Parts: sequence; C-alpha cells; structure tokens
Amino acid sequence: MHETDEEIDDLYDARDVVMKRMVKDKYFNMDDKKWYDLVQDGVKHG
Repeated sequence: MHETDEEIDDLYDARDVVMKRMVKDKYFNMDDKKWYDLVQDGVKHG
C-alpha cells in the first residue's frame, strides 16, 4: 500500500498518477542486492 497526502485532481487517471509516484520511491521494487546495500550502509553509518 502506498500512502500519499497529495490530492489527485483527476480521479480518472488516479492509478497512473499513483504508479508514477511509487516508481519515484527508492524502496519501490527493491531486489536483494539493493536491500543488502541499504542494510550495509545502515550498519556502517548508522
């Protein structure tokens, strides 16, 4: 589920608008390599 506080003016294209916003999210569609890199960065700098 993807949450947003922004209003969508044209609800006819709401699905497309939300999908475009989700793709911009760096955690969207994360694979094992990206997850491993994220955890390693957190361990080193966290």
